[in-house]
Amino acid sequence: MAFDQMVISVAQYFDIVNINSDKVEDLWLNILDVIAVERPNKYTVFRQVHYQGFRNVILKDPLIA
Repeated sequence: MAFDQMVISVAQYFDIVNINSDKVEDLWLNILDVIAVERPNKYTVFRQVHYQGFRNVILKDPLIA
């Protein structure tokens, strides 16, 4: 039961991130523009970086996979 709840919680977390990652990235890029800091990358990267973390941490975990 606890394992099932953990898996459900992880899935819900990633759903929230997928829904909001574009908004967070837009906010971040606007903050960089306002404080006149050069963007580290002209492409959007939040979703890709987050998925890479998900893949490396969650999907490769022997207890989950």
